[in-house]
Amino acid sequence: MDAMQSAVNLRPTARARATWLLGVALLPVDGFQSIARLQTSSPEAYFASLTALTPPGGVRATRPLRQLHRGTGARVKGRLPVGSLPHSLYYEVHGSTNPSAPTALFLHGGPGAGCFPRHACFFAPDDWRVVLFDQRGCGGSTPADRTVASALHENTIEHLVADCEALRAQLGIERWALVLGGSWGTTLALAYAQARPSAVRALLLRGMCTMRGSEVLWMFGAHGGAAQLRPDGWAAFAAARFVTDADRALSDGSGVLRAYARALAGGEDASVAASGWMTWESQVTAAGPAAGQLENAPSGEYVLLDYPPADAAGGDGRSTGRTAAACDAEQELLADFDVALADAIRARGVSPSGVAGARSDARTDGTGAKGGGGARERSDAQPRAQPRAQPRAQPPSSPRMTYAQPLLTAHYCVQALDAPAGALEGVAGFEGGLLNPRAIRALREHNVACHIVQGLRDSVCPPTTAFELLRAWPEARLSLCLTAGHSQYSPEILSELVRAVELLRPPPAPAA
Repeated sequence: MDAMQSAVNLRPTARARATWLLGVALLPVDGFQSIARLQTSSPEAYFASLTALTPPGGVRATRPLRQLHRGTGARVKGRLPVGSLPHSLYYEVHGSTNPSAPTALFLHGGPGAGCFPRHACFFAPDDWRVVLFDQRGCGGSTPADRTVASALHENTIEHLVADCEALRAQLGIERWALVLGGSWGTTLALAYAQARPSAVRALLLRGMCTMRGSEVLWMFGAHGGAAQLRPDGWAAFAAARFVTDADRALSDGSGVLRAYARALAGGEDASVAASGWMTWESQVTAAGPAAGQLENAPSGEYVLLDYPPADAAGGDGRSTGRTAAACDAEQELLADFDVALADAIRARGVSPSGVAGARSDARTDGTGAKGGGGARERSDAQPRAQPRAQPRAQPPSSPRMTYAQPLLTAHYCVQALDAPAGALEGVAGFEGGLLNPRAIRALREHNVACHIVQGLRDSVCPPTTAFELLRAWPEARLSLCLTAGHSQYSPEILSELVRAVELLRPPPAPAA
């Protein structure tokens, strides 16, 4: 850190609070190896160093572990045709049979991971109605002919945002009481809320991801942080027979990702590519703490840093949040630091264009990489075929792997790299992506609440993006679980999600 600190010329008053910014801001950049050499000699050393890089203002807390609620099974199952093809969205409604109960929307990870009944169990079944749906091209949602070309047709973030709104209209919901998104689902949740702020009362975001190019290259770039944490796994991933020397020579490190995207889109290597992709994601997730690892906490409890909303009033009337003055000071410090950091990175010959990012998003049902893999068991699911010359968007071999997940993740990652400001440019009419203050302003003006749940040791979605969202949205709350990784089913993350759902539940409507 001393070598990096000397490379930037921060004002003396900022130095005391700049240490965490230095590491946090550099973690996602394409030149991750520069800071990796200074901070880490192993994944264990890297994760240990993160504790010193947390933002100021967090309140250390110890809380009891929670359990998922019981499931009710789907009360309603349905399909919604969308698009010109059309795609057919599969959805389920779980939980309360009370039509006046608040309704939540769960947005799965991936892209392409799909929803599972267990996702509804973060919500008390007597208090909530919970809508699950499989996004375009995955799970029970299929294009008419179920081919890869059709799965990718009209499959952009703009289309998924429109699907969320179409589903709200289909179900006659005036306003979502809560939108819960995990990993890639946080990207879609933010994009939807920014495009339709009057349709969303509150956001609960787990494992922050905004699909910027720098985030993609963290996970799938030759110079990214994931490759540094798992060099042997990356070497195997990059050695696939369909990755050419020209791919490996791309200066931004994106060649391997692009080669996988081509292979997954069709041809004889599609099945091999899908298997290799899921293996890589699993290895990156495994670089974080194992599920159930609870350090420095009594039995049955866990430790976190709680960042309350700015100027949030406590039950006794006292301010429990960060003050407006403190938020302004952090904004000023970050603005100064951004300039100095960019200069330092340029001095190393690394493009600073990705400084504001983190990594991509992987998937699984919460037990592995990002959003939700695993075999689906639905009575209305269509038979799944092996990929052929025109491969179908179905599992290639192992029932534990899905073909849709790597296919759609690669598809969206390439979109993110090739768009000027990532795959999300223009979704809500804002330039600069989802973290731009102007993009957040609409949410603040509509009094949308936001609670972020983030694992400090998340190797798939490092905490950088969560910190940046907190910076842009002072009224948001951040629960930073100190020993947690990416999985939504790790004890700490699961407990915080269950607790946050309770905190965000709307007050009961007054009796007539």
